Amino acid sequence: MSYVPLRVMSDYSMGIGASKPAAIVQRVAAIRGQPGGEHFRQTPDGQGMLAACGISDLISMSASLEFSTAAVSRGVRPLMGCRFIVKADDVEGDIIAYAMTKDGFERISRLLYLAYTPHVAPRTGKRFIPDTPSVNLVDALVHLDQDVLVLSGAGAEGFAAASLRGDDGRSLERLAIAADNRFYVEICRTNGRRDDSEARLLLFADGQNRLNRPFPVVATTDCRYADEADALAYEILAFARGERERIVAIDLEIWEMNRTVPYMKRPLRPRAGEVAVPYHIPDHLTFSRWFEDLPDAISNTRAIAFRAGYYVKAAPQEPPAFITTDGLTENESLARQARAGLEEIISEHGLEADRDEYEDRLEMELGVIGEKNFSGYFLMVSDFVSWARDNGVIVGEGRGSGAGSLVAWTMRITGVNPIPYGLLFERFLNPERASMPDFDIDFASNGRDRVIEYVRQRYGDDYV
Repeated sequence: MSYVPLRVMSDYSMGIGASKPAAIVQRVAAIRGQPGGEHFRQTPDGQGMLAACGISDLISMSASLEFSTAAVSRGVRPLMGCRFIVKADDVEGDIIAYAMTKDGFERISRLLYLAYTPHVAPRTGKRFIPDTPSVNLVDALVHLDQDVLVLSGAGAEGFAAASLRGDDGRSLERLAIAADNRFYVEICRTNGRRDDSEARLLLFADGQNRLNRPFPVVATTDCRYADEADALAYEILAFARGERERIVAIDLEIWEMNRTVPYMKRPLRPRAGEVAVPYHIPDHLTFSRWFEDLPDAISNTRAIAFRAGYYVKAAPQEPPAFITTDGLTENESLARQARAGLEEIISEHGLEADRDEYEDRLEMELGVIGEKNFSGYFLMVSDFVSWARDNGVIVGEGRGSGAGSLVAWTMRITGVNPIPYGLLFERFLNPERASMPDFDIDFASNGRDRVIEYVRQRYGDDYV
């Protein structure tokens, strides 16, 4: 019976996940063609279900675009999820949230924002973010009450098991009520092992709760890397974070078998017995064997794939509109300020003899910037860099290709005259370039937060 992996972490789960999103997609596409993957083999006329995979990094959705792009290119349906740590009094455990719609994705994103909101140390008053950010149950109930599918959490570390232990399931019931028919009791059997909390979770799902209501069960396994070949990378990570007590022994026999392959390209594998728990994505037959007593739980993985229909698509970068105060368009305002800035520079640096060269260069750059519709971008960068300089924040003189722009110098974005050094504007921006230019700007660490706060207030949270 075919299944959809739903508890999968990529290398965006820092220090835990050991595979890139593209490798995860490659593994899911590969097992589609193996026995048990028949549900995901489309016929030439387009009939049949696409293979699917969810990604649920720990308190992060940073992999969303990379994962979606890779999945769509391989004919795999991407599911946008996130693993949260939820706290309620003495109850603490993880849940997984999957976006059903764009609104659901935004709800999960807002909950992530709350998770990373700095705390204030009671004794010192200093702001800090915990090593493992979490959200309180009240916030979770507010943001997960629609357009989001909720999995109750895995094993002893899951929120469901923690609630059943800590408050006799009351917090779990509150979460189930908020999620309503979008709530699933998660049964996780990593490498086929059953957790001690499983029996009680199944009773809760069967309706033995204060709500007298049954809930669907969904099957998962903890996947922290794509293929068995990635086990070494994961074990090294486990050693680095202190979960593993000793270093990983390499299987030299496998390494020496590939004598025709250059040293740097020979595969490295852990020696037999080094991997206590495999965390790779299992094939369909293996997963079905682990859950042969819960066929509906396997079917529900495919049901979630149908319901979690939203995924991230690449979109053109659109900065906020710059509101000019002089009644001019963005192009006109930039040109006026840049020309005024050039006049000041010519006077201050004694460049009158080279005026024609500087004016020609300035007009050329203004033409390209205006043609590419980046005048507002220059005005915005100039705005917050000038604010920083005027408010005592030390700003770097400029580095990278941005230092090749004369307009940037006249607008106080950089402190470098590009002409004497032969710095080319075309390295920074040219008519053939489709993507936005990128200024590398350095702010002193003791003033960076003030600049960010200024930008946040000036242009809004959505653009910061």
